[in-house]
Amino acid sequence: NNFTIEMDFKYKIPLIRNALQTSSRNIHLFATPWSAPAWMKTNGERTGGGQLIGPGGGPYYKTWAKYFTKFIDAYKAADINIWGVTAQNEPGATVSWECMFFNATGELEWIKSSLGPELRKSHPEVKIMMLDDQRNNLPSWATTILSDPEANKYVDGIAVHWYASIYDIFDYFPRLSETNALYPSKFILATEACNGFLPPFNYPIIGDWGRGEYYAYDIIGDLNNFAVGWTDWNIVLDMQGGPNHLQNFVDAPIIADTKNGSVFYKQPMYYVMGHFSKFIVSGSVRIGLKTEGILPLDATAFLTPDGLVVVVVLNRDSIFSRSYYIEDEALGYINMHINPSSIHTLIYRSNK
Repeated sequence: NNFTIEMDFKYKIPLIRNALQTSSRNIHLFATPWSAPAWMKTNGERTGGGQLIGPGGGPYYKTWAKYFTKFIDAYKAADINIWGVTAQNEPGATVSWECMFFNATGELEWIKSSLGPELRKSHPEVKIMMLDDQRNNLPSWATTILSDPEANKYVDGIAVHWYASIYDIFDYFPRLSETNALYPSKFILATEACNGFLPPFNYPIIGDWGRGEYYAYDIIGDLNNFAVGWTDWNIVLDMQGGPNHLQNFVDAPIIADTKNGSVFYKQPMYYVMGHFSKFIVSGSVRIGLKTEGILPLDATAFLTPDGLVVVVVLNRDSIFSRSYYIEDEALGYINMHINPSSIHTLIYRSNK
């Protein structure tokens, strides 16, 4: 009875409204809970882990599920539609900031007994995503949850994060394809990533191209393994990488000099994301692309609803430029040259 989003009207809702009004495209908004209220949890805190009190399907589970409905209702009343929700942000993490623990079996019970039935009753149009944690949890979490017919019917998609890859030293991309092969009806969405999350470099580095390159490689890897989208954790941060109430500072595509008040920096990450988001529009379909050569470049290709072929090519070699060509059996060849540490987006009209 005391649920409110009053605090969101100060910053979040005006920002979202501004984005919705400014964008020429539809924006899909998803919401992610980090913790239930402290009084619902076994540790009595919003931080440090803890679980929902009682058995799955019990009163605390049902009440927490109703919070989802009330949140979606309240945002709808503010003229903001929520497209999807995740069951829990990083359920396997026990950290010093807001979090709540589920193992795969626990999330299965949470979705099956409470969250799924509640949202299908109150907001059947809202997508429910499981996991919302590291890629290396797949396919095991998917097989645990989706092999249960009752839970399966409530889950629309699988949300993944990039952090366990350690800047794609261990990229885990094949696990996405393996999961898609098992459950092709469930979409995979990359729901969180950021640079500068590892000490001692957990702060913004203005103009750092390497961080943009990390993004490009990760986006290509996710998209080539059946992800349908890719999300940065932050739109904009200050020069320190915050504000953050626990000093968990990171980098972002846009950095604002809040002391100056009128200066902001568009990072290489910003422009790298544009190589994808500006041209691979909603409704595009990934098409087959085979890269060949001694040291093949990283690339992905899509067909847009308007019949355009979009090819994104990344050269991660920091020393040598590369000559390459794109062959389309229906149209012929195009010869290109790409500089070291560079990204290209090529667009041409398909004849199909």
